[in-house]
Amino acid sequence: MQSITIAAGDHLRWTKNDRDAGIRNGQTFTVNHIAPDGLAQITIAVGKAIEVNLSGRQYLDYAWVSTTYSSQGKTADLYQNSQIEHN
Repeated sequence: MQSITIAAGDHLRWTKNDRDAGIRNGQTFTVNHIAPDGLAQITIAVGKAIEVNLSGRQYLDYAWVSTTYSSQGKTADLYQNSQIEHN
């Protein structure tokens, strides 16, 4: 396991599913604020701000680049969500 430094403004992505927390592998978010104890305010891709605890073992990485394969999946998810909201 590798540790990474996290700061406000970082764009990150989850690297493992966690159904209980509603987290999907590849889902991206931006860190708005992080406290010394690991409690962070983040904004997920759909623009919703939530609080999560990023202390301890987390499955995430920097979201600096994306593969074509994962980008296609994100586009499909956004399209499906927009269709649901507009109907």
